[in-house]
Amino acid sequence: MAIETYGGGLWHTWFDRDLGLAGRVSLQSSDGALHERLININRPILRIPTLAIHLDHSVRDGFKFNAEQHLTPILASCLSRKESDEGGHMHSVLSNLIKGEIKMEQEFEIVATDLCLYDVQKASIGGVYSEFVQSARLDNLYSSFAAIQALVGCLSSLEKDRTIRMICLFDNEEVGSLSACGAESTIVSSAIERILQELGLNV
Repeated sequence: MAIETYGGGLWHTWFDRDLGLAGRVSLQSSDGALHERLININRPILRIPTLAIHLDHSVRDGFKFNAEQHLTPILASCLSRKESDEGGHMHSVLSNLIKGEIKMEQEFEIVATDLCLYDVQKASIGGVYSEFVQSARLDNLYSSFAAIQALVGCLSSLEKDRTIRMICLFDNEEVGSLSACGAESTIVSSAIERILQELGLNV
């Protein structure tokens, strides 16, 4: 299974973890129509293993790896020649797994995917005094959660307040920030302009 890294991750932390798969799948049904579905396979179907210490003594001097060669996750061990990934096409094992997650009345084929791996280990509250949130991917998720909570918390006072409250949560912050929904896109300025126009204010 081929993968591509996103942004400036700490890739050594991805080894020897239970990985699930989530994202967007584009489908073509038997009548020719195109559809999009979101999937979330929240169980350990993939893993990026490391060698045992007695097979690689060099790790004592530092864990070094090639991102293109060594970050390929293992999906299954029993693959026939027909099920091998040839010509860049999706693995039939992975394709069948994804199809099993999608509920459609018609027959369909997968035409494109935008899928991400993630650690399925659940977040927890830790520390002697339960003062720590212990989880992967806390970077922007925590600030996004706090911003949404703050926005929801002020809803009761909006009737008497003319202040416009707004938060921005982007799909693409680092790599791809110039995309249509990225941090450097025009989506924020466009939203502000529309709000001002709706209020009859000069833009």
